[in-house]
Amino acid sequence: MATALFGTIITGMRGSIGGNTFSQANGLAVVKRKGRGPLDPRVNQVPTRDAMMRLASNWRNLSAAQQLGWRNYALGVTFVNSLGQNYKIGGMQMYVRNSIFLSTRGPVIAATVPNLAGLPVIPTLTFIRSGTQIVLTNVVGMGGGAAEIRGTVQACVPASAPLRIGPAFANWRYISGGAVPQVVSDGSFNQFAAGTEVVELIVWRYMDANFRVSSEVGQTLTFTV
Repeated sequence: MATALFGTIITGMRGSIGGNTFSQANGLAVVKRKGRGPLDPRVNQVPTRDAMMRLASNWRNLSAAQQLGWRNYALGVTFVNSLGQNYKIGGMQMYVRNSIFLSTRGPVIAATVPNLAGLPVIPTLTFIRSGTQIVLTNVVGMGGGAAEIRGTVQACVPASAPLRIGPAFANWRYISGGAVPQVVSDGSFNQFAAGTEVVELIVWRYMDANFRVSSEVGQTLTFTV
């Protein structure tokens, strides 16, 4: 699915053309490709997909006060899409979003309604390559309490590859106050011959002491094996 931004000639479009369906969602123009039948999910997609289905059902089991808390928090959060357009999500979507963070890449923990508005300030993380390992060497700007980071290291790809992302290789978790350096993966580029220039993608999210979950952050390391 892609978000469409129209110019002065076309100000809106609905219906289907050439396999693409144009519609409106949450005040934004959206274009979607017609379905081509189900595809086999990647191994790393299955836990997230299953968690989303389970959490959407769990929403109905929350108390009225909890649901109201999620709705009120969602009202105070504004996201920005790839076209620079602002948008918001509903209370149930926010509950599922934050719960996914606490249901994958580590032990499952029940999500708590954030007690402060907005999204957290994202800390600065430093990663290096050390031998066959990717190592988290420094964390700056991370609060205490329940704050934690959960992430995934993707398998390396050649630096010349047009798409600089490989399949998920290893999940990792850093808890506030934990020791660094911390190894987050080992052997994600072992398939490459010595002298090959490769790119390592590391993605992660941060939850602060107020239970607010950041948007996903992507960092790359480029090095020669």
